[in-house]
Amino acid sequence: KNPVIDRNFNETIERAFNSGFVPFKDGYAGVFRGDCYSGIFNLYVGFSKDGLHFEINDEPIHFVDKNGNPLPDTGYSYDPRVVELEGSYYIIFADKFNEVTIGIAKTDDFKTFTKLEYPFIPNCRNGALFPRKINDKYYLLSRPSDNAAAFFGNIFISESKDLEYWGHHRLVTTSGWANWNNVKCGGGPIPIETDEGWLVFVHGVLY
Repeated sequence: KNPVIDRNFNETIERAFNSGFVPFKDGYAGVFRGDCYSGIFNLYVGFSKDGLHFEINDEPIHFVDKNGNPLPDTGYSYDPRVVELEGSYYIIFADKFNEVTIGIAKTDDFKTFTKLEYPFIPNCRNGALFPRKINDKYYLLSRPSDNAAAFFGNIFISESKDLEYWGHHRLVTTSGWANWNNVKCGGGPIPIETDEGWLVFVHGVLY
């Protein structure tokens, strides 16, 4: 059935990729990275009954603050991960906060998206939120780097009691332990809990 999602899913999108999916109601919901011909990066919502055929909104996600007030679009939102956590859905993505950093937004219906406080200052990407608390704390993977996001990057884990203030940052793994991640090593999708522990997929940059 491939490609499941066409790279030009509407007339303004040049490329579509790096999508996050979760079971939702009687099917699935997804958040898609859409790179516009204008050079703007946006996130789009789509729905599917079977995981193969998606209807994707033409209008990108427009975030609101915790009081429901519209926030300005950064034009630089991409690489979403989606996770269900405590009955709500969280989108973790790359966003522009002076420069690139991790953004977190919450939704209950995939219609209204409330942006939370930025967990880190720039420059930081590849956020992946664990799907449940561990020892009554939330955990988030990230990959700090330089402002070019090009020359280095290792995976760190951070903890929070409230999804707002993050600390106790610890190194998880460095780049360079394989030839394919010689320059950078970053998290992939949301960690998966197994009988033997947490399964974490990572990606790397060779040069």
